[in-house]
Amino acid sequence: MILPADTTLWIGNQPQRQKQEYLAIALSFDSDTIRRFRDTYHAHLREWNTTPHLHATAPPAMLVALQQWLQWCQQFPVDATLREHRRVEILLLLAQAGLASNLLKHENPSLRQQISRLLAQDTARNWQIRDVCEVLCTSESSLRRRLRAENSRFRDLLEEVRLATGLSLLQETYWPVGRIAQTVGYQSQSRFGERFKQRFGMTPTELRRTRFAENRENPAVAGEPTRGSSGRL
Repeated sequence: MILPADTTLWIGNQPQRQKQEYLAIALSFDSDTIRRFRDTYHAHLREWNTTPHLHATAPPAMLVALQQWLQWCQQFPVDATLREHRRVEILLLLAQAGLASNLLKHENPSLRQQISRLLAQDTARNWQIRDVCEVLCTSESSLRRRLRAENSRFRDLLEEVRLATGLSLLQETYWPVGRIAQTVGYQSQSRFGERFKQRFGMTPTELRRTRFAENRENPAVAGEPTRGSSGRL
């Protein structure tokens, strides 16, 4: 599935009677990555198929690249620079296969996107709507009105960014859940767990048990996380 910016996707897992295992990977491309990609490969953009695709069979080369990246993340700390190069590589594979049109569209970020990016820069901060108004040079009444026009509210956006960042930290690090809760702005681990389960259908601890079980004791995967990840596609 190749989804354009500011798209929310809900996926429901329907267990079968027989125990089956599967692997689902969600990869987001932030605006800086897309901008860097366009600057590097702008001469080739006209050569690639730009027909929009919402879903398609994944190219074998991209599946191999994703598998290699997953194995790397299991064995080594996540490095921001390397991750950036990996994303550009996968975006290039998609573009060459004619599947990157939805990702490479010229972006005019919505207000909720602008606010989400701002909040993601420091999820531990005690954000108030006046802080956002100051950065965006707008009044509180205007900001609330524009958010309502996009069917959004400031507090909902803040929680969405915090929980998405928490999800990323659970997947990329072996930090204690309490530390992750504080990093994304929750003073109470139990509150974080409650809201996380409402959003993602399982507690942070339950999610932690599902990943990389064979490497759980491997100190190589306990590195510092990269920031700014989002579960919003």
